[in-house]
Amino acid sequence: MIAVVAHVGNLAATLPAFALTKSSIIIALAIVTDLGPSILLPSEARIYLEMVSTEPDLNEIRYYGMYNAKRSAIQVFQLAIIVVMVYIRWGGF
Repeated sequence: MIAVVAHVGNLAATLPAFALTKSSIIIALAIVTDLGPSILLPSEARIYLEMVSTEPDLNEIRYYGMYNAKRSAIQVFQLAIIVVMVYIRWGGF
């Protein structure tokens, strides 16, 4: 909690120094929304619930495990987030 408060304070103090444009903020929000909890979290919860059930269905666990493995290619977007953050910081877009 202390780290969050310190980060927000630092962000508020340094935000005017950034060359933020409307398009860079929209791009950053779109990427973060794409990586949000709607992609992998529900299937991870299903895997967990199936594993702790009295009779786990291994086929269902395998299915959702492969689902997550295929969706993990989305990690390419993490690199895109870094690129967008650099552009936001140095005034790109």
